[in-house]
Amino acid sequence: MCFEDSAESWDGLDSLGGFDTAERKRMWRRAYLARRCARMAIGSSDVARGPSGDSLTRNLESIIGPFLRVDDNGECAVAIYEPFASEPDVEPLIRVLCAAPGVTVLVPTTRSAHSSSELPFKELVAIPDDQGDQEGRGGDAERPTNRIPLRAVVVPALCLSATGERLGRGAGWYDRVLASLMAVPGAQDSEPPVLIGVCFDDELVDGGLLPTDRHDQKIDMVVTERRVVHC
Repeated sequence: MCFEDSAESWDGLDSLGGFDTAERKRMWRRAYLARRCARMAIGSSDVARGPSGDSLTRNLESIIGPFLRVDDNGECAVAIYEPFASEPDVEPLIRVLCAAPGVTVLVPTTRSAHSSSELPFKELVAIPDDQGDQEGRGGDAERPTNRIPLRAVVVPALCLSATGERLGRGAGWYDRVLASLMAVPGAQDSEPPVLIGVCFDDELVDGGLLPTDRHDQKIDMVVTERRVVHC
C-alpha cells in the first residue's frame, strides 16, 4: 500500500515525544513507506541499480568479503533478503556470492515455524540473471542449514540509524530471527554473524531518533549506495 506523499509525511518525526512507542513507529513507518512510494512514482526506484546500484554492490562486497571464512569442510554461509520492488537491489550481490567458492547463499523461508535446530532460512536454488529471469543454481532448498557457519546476515529496512536501530515493515520477523540466531546449535562456530542493514542513503538517520522497543534487534553495520557506517 502506498500512502500520500507530502512534506508532512516525515517532517517532525524527531519530536513525537507525546506518543507511545508503537504509535511513533507507525508514524515513522508511514512516512518512510510514503518515501518509497514517491521514489517509485517518479521512476527512481532504480537508484540502487545502474551507477548507484554498482556503488551499493561494491560497498556490500567490501564489508562482507573479509567475513567469508570457510570452515574445515570448505563452507560458510551468508543469509540475504530477496528484494521487493521498492527495496535496495541486492540481486547483483547475490550473484557475486553465488559465484564465490564455498559460499552457501541463504534466503528467508516463508514457513511460519521452524525447527529449533534449524535456521529460518533455506538455500537459494535459483538466482536472477541480468534480465530478471531465474537461473538454476543446483542448490537444495531442503538442505539443513544449521551446520554451515553463518558469517553474515543482510537485512532490509525502511529506515536505519547510525547507531544500529532498525525500522522494518512491522511484522517483527527479522527481530525474532536475529534474536534466535545465537540459540541455534551449530549455526555458527566461534563468532556470531555480522548483521548488516541495507537502506537508501536518505533513509539513514542520526542515532537516537528511531523509536525502539526492548525486543528490537540492533545491527552492526549500515550500507547504502553512498556509504558504510559501523554502528
